[in-house]
Amino acid sequence: MEPQTNNPVVALIYHGMAKRGMDRKSLGNALSSGGNNAKAFRKLDELLSGTRVAEEFAMRVCNALQIPDEQFAVAWEAHLDQVMAWRVESRRQAAEEMMKRRGPHLWGILPKGYYPSLITVIGPEFFLLLPVPDEVIQLPNFEMLQAVGNMAETHFREQRRCRLEGYEFRASMEEVYKFNTDGECLGRLEGLASSTRSCVRFGKNEIETTDGFLL
Repeated sequence: MEPQTNNPVVALIYHGMAKRGMDRKSLGNALSSGGNNAKAFRKLDELLSGTRVAEEFAMRVCNALQIPDEQFAVAWEAHLDQVMAWRVESRRQAAEEMMKRRGPHLWGILPKGYYPSLITVIGPEFFLLLPVPDEVIQLPNFEMLQAVGNMAETHFREQRRCRLEGYEFRASMEEVYKFNTDGECLGRLEGLASSTRSCVRFGKNEIETTDGFLL
């Protein structure tokens, strides 16, 4: 009986092990060319426990089990979908906590260089993920925020699904914060003008997606 796991890549590997009659030890030996390679065994244990899934190593394990590349590709895409869903949900929960603490402002969160670059705009009744081109990310702060604000505003107008009553979406703002993945304030970035109406706050994070969408 194959062990239960929610990770599609790990499930594929366990299925391959069962099909070939291999356990962790025999698979670890195969990965280390028959030697007692502690690093290979440690990485295999991390992979099978689901705590760490690196594409290159997972592919190497699947190759050792003679799992077709097509099957690995499907499992890997499913794994990435899981990761994205988890990140979106954790960000949504953090956003809700920020909204409770700091009031009904709009929030935007920019990445640290992940691909594709992403802006997250959060309000009382919406949560938007929108990709930002590298050429925009590389602009000076104020120009970048203006460009991002225009992109989000255009997206809202085209989608016609956001309720923005009482808000004026502006690139100027009172304060700009940098957040870690838990949404905790780490420091203030200086030099940006204050908004005359609602405050638009930006920060940095590591979420990734391929297109803009609302939750």
